[in-house]
Amino acid sequence: MDQHTQMSFYRKRPSGLRAGEIEALNKKIANGLIWQADGKPIGTTLTEGLISVKGDYIFPIIRGIILLLKDLALVDSKENVLKDTISADKANW
Repeated sequence: MDQHTQMSFYRKRPSGLRAGEIEALNKKIANGLIWQADGKPIGTTLTEGLISVKGDYIFPIIRGIILLLKDLALVDSKENVLKDTISADKANW
């Protein structure tokens, strides 16, 4: 993906998403352009989330619980999908 389609919400510290950012993110989710960092598609829209300092990961807030596991963070680029994940580790058990 080019820079214009990637999340570009740069911040000085992790912070909550604004209403317009959540709306844009939910449109991408509806179009299948957002994945969990472990590579799994996300099918649920968000009402809240935190964005990383660099803007490359979004941590969903679901029912007031912040999901800070990097595997569950949201990405909009296959380049940001993690190579080694918790799910991959469990597959070897």
